[in-house]
Amino acid sequence: MIESLEFKPNLREAVLRMEKFWNMEELIDRIPIIIELPKSDARKADGSFFGKLDLYKEYIEEYFIRHSAVNDEFFPQVVPQYGHAIISALCGAEITAASHTVWSGPFIKDPAEAKELVLNWNNEWGRRFMEDYEKLIEKARGKYVAGIYETEGVSDTISAIRGSENMFYDFYEKPDEAWYMAKRVADILIEFTRWNNEHIAKRNNVLGGTVSLYSIWMPQGSCVTTEDASVMYSGEYYRKNIKEHTQRLASSFTKTLMEVHDEGTHQIREFGDTSGISIMAIGNPLKMKREHREDLKKLLGRVNFYIYIQPDEIEDVMQFTGIKGIMLNIPATSVKMAENILERVLKMTEKMRKLTVS
Repeated sequence: MIESLEFKPNLREAVLRMEKFWNMEELIDRIPIIIELPKSDARKADGSFFGKLDLYKEYIEEYFIRHSAVNDEFFPQVVPQYGHAIISALCGAEITAASHTVWSGPFIKDPAEAKELVLNWNNEWGRRFMEDYEKLIEKARGKYVAGIYETEGVSDTISAIRGSENMFYDFYEKPDEAWYMAKRVADILIEFTRWNNEHIAKRNNVLGGTVSLYSIWMPQGSCVTTEDASVMYSGEYYRKNIKEHTQRLASSFTKTLMEVHDEGTHQIREFGDTSGISIMAIGNPLKMKREHREDLKKLLGRVNFYIYIQPDEIEDVMQFTGIKGIMLNIPATSVKMAENILERVLKMTEKMRKLTVS
């Protein structure tokens, strides 16, 4: 078990805050926060570092060193830079880097072919992926950790391997074959996440938990997933074609984080009604459409939320959400500004506590 990290001086304190957050228990002082400091250049993950592990290490360590002066709940972690394309690659697709991401093209010509899908850890991409993880685990030792990889969502994966337009036609023209395709995809995603937990999380056990791609501490056996493709379809489409498969994926793990695209807030109600989804990563709820904001409000205190906001939005957002099961992500231009943000959140937490008691 990892009990200390060079680049995370307040490790135990941060883990305790996260445990209270996950269990929706009485806070020790304030709600958890991740402060985003400026990166040293415009470089981002995935495409910019695809196949450039040493460059990635140098870049990310510089950030970790600067960030270690901030006493927030950011947990320094690294993952191989393959983007969402790694699932497709393990199934046989070719992947290429493009700008700040990594892409793969559809390779299934008919949904019936999905029954042949397997994760091939011995193909070129599987070997490279595992080799990169081993190198990162060694480089991180004692300083930071290797995090669990994000698991692409069911419809995201179908869109990648079959093509988004074909996915829509399949569920209407070949519903039975499309259902089995979605089931097989969910099987693969569960297998991938279990590999994550067995080979990465257990070997990087941070005081009883693991660190996700979002640099969030999560209980062992957790999953991080996304359904960006859901911006293209309605809640009804999700309920009819995707929900049961996402539910099986999410319910297979201790905690499952669902990233909600800024253009996909119409799915908040559906995700909230999907068994197994225990936390959603979202933007400022006060900027959502009224009906989506109301959907979210009904979930407060039942589902955890990780919310990306700006410094001038802290008080208004916390006033709306309350403090139970809430975590914030806030940018700061300097360590001094980060300290000011932490103080403001502490004061607002205390204020909300008093209101709850009264």
